[in-house]
Amino acid sequence: MVVLDEDGKPCKVCDTLESFQSSMAPSKSKTIFGSDQEPPTGKELGNGTWTMLHSTAANFPLKPTDENKQDMRNLLTSISHLFPCRPCGKDFEAYLKRNSPNVEGREELSLWLCDAHNAVNKKLGKQQFDCKYWKARWREGWAEYLKDQK
Repeated sequence: MVVLDEDGKPCKVCDTLESFQSSMAPSKSKTIFGSDQEPPTGKELGNGTWTMLHSTAANFPLKPTDENKQDMRNLLTSISHLFPCRPCGKDFEAYLKRNSPNVEGREELSLWLCDAHNAVNKKLGKQQFDCKYWKARWREGWAEYLKDQK
């Protein structure tokens, strides 16, 4: 079953029932579930959090309600207060104070978040992402983007 987004395109983040069911299939292993896994590293937490935030921004309403806007502000603030890497959370909290999140719509939020992520990447000495490609990376996928460029 394909789930469509508000634009009538296949939703990239909506898993089908079949993929959920296959992920829940019983394991043939007799070990304790998860016993082969360790707590996430700071890098893993950061990557997972950025993925969730970018995906959320890329699927934020085009015309958000006041409640949507406040929910997003609350999410960002909560992450800054609760992120397990406390120095990282405090840095993000300071960034939020200097750069109020633009929650006026999907495009605005996605660009704001890309800038925030680039600020962190710069601090870590990592490569910057060209924010004009946010939609290809986080919403439509590169194949769809490249098809539209022809």
